[in-house]
Amino acid sequence: VGTSAIAAVVRHPADGRVIGVLSIAGPSARMPGARLHELAPLLLAFTEELSAASLASELFN
Repeated sequence: VGTSAIAAVVRHPADGRVIGVLSIAGPSARMPGARLHELAPLLLAFTEELSAASLASELFN
């Protein structure tokens, strides 16, 4: 039994600093390489959404 995972950083759009990280993990039996390749674009798209949303937060500005 093993674990498979992917991760991507969330960067502040103004200066590129890292403000967070997202990951998706699960049992390798349910997360084979093909599934990770399917999820990667979705994960990257969501990090872009969070990056843009950070401009509205006082926490990151």
